[in-house]
Amino acid sequence: MAGKSKQAREARSIPTRLRRLVTAAAIISFKTCVQAVPTSWDPCLAEWIQRQVRFWFPKLERRVHEHLLMIYGGELGQAERLALARRIFGNLGRSLTEFMRMGQLSGDDIRRRTRIHGQHHLRRALEAGRGVLMVTGHYGNFEMMAACCGAYDLPITAVARASNEELTEQFIQRTRAHHNIRIVHKLAWREALKTLRQGGIVGMLVDQAALTGGVMADFLGHPASTAIGPLVLARQTGAAILPCFVTRDANGHQTVEMHGPLVLPQTDDEEADYREAAQRLNAVLGRQIRHRPEEWHWMHRRWKKPAAIRSNVPRLRHALRVDEAAE
Repeated sequence: MAGKSKQAREARSIPTRLRRLVTAAAIISFKTCVQAVPTSWDPCLAEWIQRQVRFWFPKLERRVHEHLLMIYGGELGQAERLALARRIFGNLGRSLTEFMRMGQLSGDDIRRRTRIHGQHHLRRALEAGRGVLMVTGHYGNFEMMAACCGAYDLPITAVARASNEELTEQFIQRTRAHHNIRIVHKLAWREALKTLRQGGIVGMLVDQAALTGGVMADFLGHPASTAIGPLVLARQTGAAILPCFVTRDANGHQTVEMHGPLVLPQTDDEEADYREAAQRLNAVLGRQIRHRPEEWHWMHRRWKKPAAIRSNVPRLRHALRVDEAAE
């Protein structure tokens, strides 16, 4: 039985590996194409890529429509939901096209294409000397937001999950490093701690479902498992949590909006504090998504129910203590 199970896993892994290789080849080919033509072609390239995404990944499009119906219900008619879905995929195509070009752009190029509002919130938080957790979601071109910080001498250490395909990961890492974006693994608490204790900036995406160790909190009107990693980091280090979002205007210029620090509850009931803090963070994200819904990536399984909700706080606290003792 064990042998058959192993053979079945290996059989399933062959098409998976093949799909990843084909996807990586397509990404590298598209990057080469984008970088070989003038920027005036970008709107056409963005339209082409979003059509390819919808054609080759129909499950993503179905999920977008399901989520829009779940959240908006009777607020939007079918025609309005279809139009919104088209704008969502249109923005995804633009973001992907922009990322393919980012390796060619200098700091001056980035500054010409972007601006920052609310930078005083970040400066004030950095002056406290305990570091800053910049939190955002899969909203707008969040990669451009990180590059914008680097271009304005605000180097950021971003916590990210590695790509499953090595060629894709190498391309992504080179592009990010070109803009002074340092990447650490999703579970690299030691590196995140070190950056915060040095008074630096750690960037995190906080809008995906926590399949283990999260807390349930309302997100756009529905319960969602919410990660508490950044909340534990903030409580343990005193770092400020700054929600930040990037939006694109009709001319393709992008604005990074930095909000004031999230107020975190501090009581003797740590678990309750994290639940309340997660609710406050989700509320900020939800308001931004409601404001510009076409900017958010609705294709993620945000409301996927975890197998079980178990407290992650003791494990995270232990990891932080171990990492601190190791330094």
